[in-house]
Amino acid sequence: MDHSIQISNIYINLAYILILAAPLMLTYTFLFARKNKIAAYIIAGATVLFQGFHTLEHIIQTNFWFSNKWSAPYMTPIAKSVASGLETVHRRAFELTTAPTLGMELLHFYGNLIFFVGILAIYLSKTFYHRRSLVKYPLVFEGIHLVEHTTLLFSVLMGASPWGASTLFSQLSGTQLSIHRIWWHFVMNVVAFILTVLALTMKKFPKFIPSITTITLTNLLPIIFSYSYGVANSGYYSITDIFSQQTLIAVFFNPLSITGYYFIYKVFSSKKESIKNRP
Repeated sequence: MDHSIQISNIYINLAYILILAAPLMLTYTFLFARKNKIAAYIIAGATVLFQGFHTLEHIIQTNFWFSNKWSAPYMTPIAKSVASGLETVHRRAFELTTAPTLGMELLHFYGNLIFFVGILAIYLSKTFYHRRSLVKYPLVFEGIHLVEHTTLLFSVLMGASPWGASTLFSQLSGTQLSIHRIWWHFVMNVVAFILTVLALTMKKFPKFIPSITTITLTNLLPIIFSYSYGVANSGYYSITDIFSQQTLIAVFFNPLSITGYYFIYKVFSSKKESIKNRP
């Protein structure tokens, strides 16, 4: 058998596994993990490991960027191959036309769907019932992150440019777009991983994690790097463009910001409740 065909079939099979993973995880949760302690720990461990691997991919991509600032975003061979497998499966099933970023968008959509379902399984499990108040944070965060990748995927499927907060709603292009996406996804995946680990291990979040200062500074990283290193004709012609409508919407309505709003709501509601119950 031709070795290249054999490798291709391996990654197509991996693509099918990614497609089926989320519904299988939900089924496993409702049949076993909701009530069974061992099953709950298995799905929690698998969720953390999966996102850890995903985060590592983005760390490698960002590290590559430091020495190749104007190159196309780096994808590891396995990520690139699985993305190609997913694109092949969907083109065959739905007779799709090839789009430049379709495989990548499919890979991130299914990856984030699996991670979201994993966090949801943890939230629904009786084993982690005492951690529900903390698990809500990564659940909200990853829910918004999944919405982002859903809009990116469907915009590409409709033949448009990727549309979402990570692309400033199609306002960026060229190196500014690639740099912004590299740093945006690096930040979002690292934060998602940290929130999930803390939710499973800490009694409460450290104060610096949900602080407004941390959220603001972290949110600005993709903009700072894409403005500083991207080609000027891609979207940011001057620093005033950073305060454009699309940029502000992207900054204030992304997974990090919305999770921050949820944190502020919880702080004020808990203070209000404590005042109400004060004798």
